[in-house]
Order: sequence, then C-alpha cells, then structure tokens
Amino acid sequence: MLVIIGGGVVLVGWQLDLTVLTTVLPGRVAMNPVTALTFALAGGVLWLSCPAGLPLPPAIRRVALAAAGLVMLMGVVTLAGYLIGENPGLDQILFTDRLGGNRIAPNTGLNFVLVGAALGLLDWEVRRRYRPAQVLALVPTAIALTSLLGYVYEVGELYGVAHYIPMALPTAVGFLALGVGILCARPDRGLMAVVTTEEAGGALARRLLPAAILIPAVLGWLRLVGERAGVFVTDVGVAIVLVLTSLLLGILIWITAATLNRADRKRKAGERRLATQYATTHILAESGSLSDAMSRILQAIGESLDWVMGARWSVDPERNVLRCAEMWIAPPRVLAEFVAVNRRTSFPSGVGLPGRVWSSGRAAWIPDVVEDSNFPRAPFAATEELHGAFGFPIVEPGGFLGVMEFFSPKIREPDENLLKMF
Repeated sequence: MLVIIGGGVVLVGWQLDLTVLTTVLPGRVAMNPVTALTFALAGGVLWLSCPAGLPLPPAIRRVALAAAGLVMLMGVVTLAGYLIGENPGLDQILFTDRLGGNRIAPNTGLNFVLVGAALGLLDWEVRRRYRPAQVLALVPTAIALTSLLGYVYEVGELYGVAHYIPMALPTAVGFLALGVGILCARPDRGLMAVVTTEEAGGALARRLLPAAILIPAVLGWLRLVGERAGVFVTDVGVAIVLVLTSLLLGILIWITAATLNRADRKRKAGERRLATQYATTHILAESGSLSDAMSRILQAIGESLDWVMGARWSVDPERNVLRCAEMWIAPPRVLAEFVAVNRRTSFPSGVGLPGRVWSSGRAAWIPDVVEDSNFPRAPFAATEELHGAFGFPIVEPGGFLGVMEFFSPKIREPDENLLKMF
C-alpha cells in the first residue's frame, strides 16, 4: 500500500508541477511518471497477493499475473532501449512536454524486471521449501539500499550507472519498500522462515540483521563526514570504521548470546521439571505406598533438578518437631559435616527451612542459606559450600507427613514454576 500511495503522490506532483513530490531533494533527478505508474501497478499486485495462506480466486490470480508481467515488460523494454542505444519512448507517454529528457534509469529497469519476476513467482516453491521469488527480491532491495546510501553519502556513483540518468531518490525508496514487502509477503516460507521463526536462530537473525545493515552504514557516513571536514585522512578513517564496527558487532553478539543462554536455561529448566513430574509419577505408580516411594522420589527430584543433596524430614509427634529420616547425596560428594548436623538436629515449626515449610504449608526457596537469618545450619553449609536451597511439604489425604529439602553449591534464585509444582 505504501508503494501505491508513493506512486500516486509522484503522479500528483507531475500533474501539479510540484518538484518536491517528484524529487524529494531539490536539484535531484525526478521519478519518471511511468515509473510511478509502474510502482502503483506493482504495489497493487503485492496487495492482491496478501494475506498469505488465503488462496486467490482464479480470476484475481490471472489479473495479478498479468500485472506482474506488465511490470517485468516495462523493465525489459527499458533495458532493451539502453542496449540498442535508442529510447523506445514507452517512458515518454505521460507529461511529455514536462519531462525534459527524463527517462527510466537502467538500474530502475533492471529492478522492474526482477520485481515483476518475483511477483509472478511469489507462490512458486521448489524442493526444501525454497522460494525463488525471495531470492529475486533480494537483488532490487540491495540495489535500492545502495542507491539510498549514495544519496545519504552524496556519492553519485552509488545511484547511477555510468553516464546514464541515475535512479531517483523516490524510486530507490519505492524499490526498497517493494523488496521488503515481497520478502515479508510469505513470512513463514523460504528464506524468511529462518528469520521469523520463534526458535533461537530466528531470534539471532532478528537481532543481528538490522545491526549488520545499520552499523556499517552509519559509521561509513560518519567517516565521510570526518574526511570531508578534514578531521582525519582516509587511512585513519578506514581504521576507525573497522575498529568501531568490530567493537559494536562484538557487543551485540555478546548481548544476543547472553539472551539466548538465558532462554536456553529456561528451556532446560522446564524440561527438568517435566522429567521430575514423570519420574515422580512413575515411582508412585510402582510403589505400594507413599512411604515406600520416599527414598526414590528424593533421589529422582535431586537428580532431575540438578541438586547435590536432598533430605527428608518427618514429624516426631511426641516432641512436635521435625527429624531427619533419610538423605540422598549426589556422588562423588560426601558432605560429612552437613550429614552429621542433620542427624542430630530437630526443627520446631517455623525454625530453619524444614520448620518454615511446616509452618506455612507451602514450598520455600532460599537463594543462599549461608546468608539467611533463619537457617541454623548456615556454618555447616558454608563449610560444605552449599548455598541455594529449596523445600516443600509432603502431604497425603491423612495430613502433613514431613518436608523434603534440597541443596545446591550455587546461589540459585527462586524458580517460580518449580515452586508452583509443589
């Protein structure tokens, strides 16, 4: 739609003789009115071809293909005129008395050939979900981007071909919009499927592609400004651009890698939780009673969720305290001092991690037991280098049975999803 509107604005500019609408920048070449008309036609084809996933009625499909063919034909006629050294005049049919030698540029003609072909092949898919239309669209997009940079850098060789009329600024903008539009018309197919996927590769592409385009472009412009102002010579400017480009891309890659690592940790944590649920359910199904399954559940939870030690505390009804009933330790650790203190310690309600869980009736998490004010075993945990801890109540229909607690050598922040499991 943007391309259709842009083409219409340029035609209005020619009709009203408003140079600002046909050139954008004063003193620059104007977009040819036939180019504007062809843009409107190409934009209409792209608009008709969307949204993806909805098959076009045969009649509309034929109209779209015919219009794409006309776009391609315009490019072929333009290129043929440059090859034979004579303008066929197709680009002179509108506002002839005002053109003053204005004609469609050769790079514009090439882009129309590629855009028309891409529009015609938009839904053609070869093996392995390969879409030729997207590959074709990359070329006019690259040419348009190069032309835009030529206008920004004020380097005519980037938007012109030899001594022929150069591509107009509105034309470059139009081709960039068309190219991006064709690429995004089928976002779940072909090349774009890699970029739009929710997987790690898609996230990486969406972060790095804009930077890979913008960082060199901006630094290149700053280099030219500095050289033209006499701040530094060419050799120094090249070195500065190379260093800054490497530095900025390196920082972006590091940030992206850290983000992907966090996402991967969350994914693995989710997989471990599912494995824990499955293992616990399997053990309970095989065991005759809950008490028979306790030791195996203690080990399964510890191994699945990456803890190094687990302990089960049961209620002493006579003294109304919790006492350690059994422990599990991941080899090759021994944790002798912590095991000994567990065997001789009891916890009333509200004291220590087991007492805290008993008092609240809910799972509890301590990021670092060494720094926790309500953890009497902190000195022994520090000796054995235990930090993160997690505990949950053991409950059956008959009531509260006890507490299971687990320890990690790392400081571990609370996992809300894990807390909700218990």
